Amino acid sequence: MGSGSHGNSVYVESPHTRILIDAGFNASQTAQRLSALGVSLEQLDAVLLTHEHADHAQGIKSITHRVSVPCYTNEKTRTACKPLEKVASLAEFHTNEPFQIKDFLIYPFSVPHDASDTVCFTIQYEEWKVGIATDFGMINPFVVNALQKTDILVLEFNHDLELLEKGPYHLSLKERIRGDYGHLCNEDSASLLRQLLHPSLRHVYLAHLSKANNTHEVAYLTASKVIQESAMETTALHLTWQDFISPVASLQ
Repeated sequence: MGSGSHGNSVYVESPHTRILIDAGFNASQTAQRLSALGVSLEQLDAVLLTHEHADHAQGIKSITHRVSVPCYTNEKTRTACKPLEKVASLAEFHTNEPFQIKDFLIYPFSVPHDASDTVCFTIQYEEWKVGIATDFGMINPFVVNALQKTDILVLEFNHDLELLEKGPYHLSLKERIRGDYGHLCNEDSASLLRQLLHPSLRHVYLAHLSKANNTHEVAYLTASKVIQESAMETTALHLTWQDFISPVASLQ
């Protein structure tokens, strides 16, 4: 749907279930992007939030005012996220405990990020598994284990360390971004990707690229090197963009 510093949202569907991960765009923008996929807001079964930061949650109020769709969060995110105060239909999941939405088995796993209780998700449908992993500052064995054996992986490639160092941000913000509770740099993301590659991983989306501290070219080259070194020729890399949707990946 779109990914970057100012808005993030991922659409996942099966023949019977349609969900959004995060609501970083308002109802009009979300409807327009869904329309390009042949889907309407009214067809959504749920919106799930990873955490309360604006680039992931700022659109939830307008979306749920436009259509009657439940929003799933954990308790701490619900409490911390002001746009949720006027959302009529709220559902709660528990971090690190799987739950079901129709034919999706969803696993919200904890990641280190500077929000109240940030999670990433894996989504399983029949034999397929999708991993959505952005907004965390360090790699730990728990994260690596949760993301094993995905068929589609959406993975943060947030910043290039050199571009961040030379960039316009204040020192305190730079330290927050590269800290353990900030965001993954290209090199760390590449290291994680290397650990997650396997023959059935068919699509990898490079997500949450910083406009100020990264470029699509640098991120893509970094990830491509991992693919080439691992000789995983069946794994396709895709870039994500802030202002328009990325190519659709299908598992059949």
